[in-house]
Amino acid sequence: LGRGTARAAAEMGALTLKEAAAFGCEAQDPATFRHGPLELAGPRLGVVIVALDPATAPLDAALGAEIAAAGGGLVMIGPTAARAGGATSVPAGLAASALLGMAAIPIPAVDPLLAAALALAPLQLLAHRLAVRAGRRPGVLLRAAKVTTRE
Repeated sequence: LGRGTARAAAEMGALTLKEAAAFGCEAQDPATFRHGPLELAGPRLGVVIVALDPATAPLDAALGAEIAAAGGGLVMIGPTAARAGGATSVPAGLAASALLGMAAIPIPAVDPLLAAALALAPLQLLAHRLAVRAGRRPGVLLRAAKVTTRE
């Protein structure tokens, strides 16, 4: 799940998981997820929330808390620190995730347009691990091609 610039990382991460690991997943905006798919929350659901905007980090953390409370697996990816008036502080989303027992993968605080690229790296590593665990060569397509060759 990702909103704003984080949506790019969520979309590319889902595509990578599907193509490289043959692992079914779907990227969504958190508001869309909350509108219905939240009903899937439970032990059989795993969610990655890419939380890149400090202004919406509390919203992402609240949604993550609901998913975790329902027994769903949750990972939050976001900046390790935000500069505010010269001081460094942990964004609310990542701080809350640590308190709630969710897995948090920090990325450096960088330009918001670059942050999505950094947030994608953990998802690429996840795709590699899932592919290997399933006995697949990561990124080797069995039925499709990187370029569409037929309609």
